[in-house]
Amino acid sequence: PAIRTPINRATYRLATLPGSRQRRIVKWTAPGGRLPTEAEWEWAARDGRDGETYPYRDLATAREKANFHGTASNDEYEELAPVKKFDATEKFRLYDMLGNVWEWMSDWYSPTYYRDSPPVDRPGPEKPASGGEHVVRGGSYDSDAKTFLRISYRRHEGLSQSGFNNVGFRCVLPDSDEVKKSFR
Repeated sequence: PAIRTPINRATYRLATLPGSRQRRIVKWTAPGGRLPTEAEWEWAARDGRDGETYPYRDLATAREKANFHGTASNDEYEELAPVKKFDATEKFRLYDMLGNVWEWMSDWYSPTYYRDSPPVDRPGPEKPASGGEHVVRGGSYDSDAKTFLRISYRRHEGLSQSGFNNVGFRCVLPDSDEVKKSFR
């Protein structure tokens, strides 16, 4: 299962680090952890359901569930919101799958990847396209909900970019008794 690091007070700091440092912190924060693939992230964001475009059935009520551009209702944050401020997904109990910060994926970005890859069980590009950028998913606090909070929306960020507080990461951990015990 994909689990966001439980270090709540470090959320803002982690989001401002460049991608290469974030990957090192994933290994330190969650031993055995790694960044998710696009396929893993999308399956988790869909909460195990097929065919979902938005994680929330109605964009008008999405403000109750995610931190995105502007403030209203439960979303009172102009920028980053604390982890777990919004409800978890029903099945997997994951927080902040959309909004708050874009999330780094382990997959390299290729603008033609979906056109050139198999329709099922896409493994992700084996090497970076020119520029060596990774995919980021999920939108952030400064994203327009209708465009960027779609589960399928993807963009790319270079690893050398740093100082942005709207890109972070989520750890994927082994499904083992040892890992489960550490989160009790």
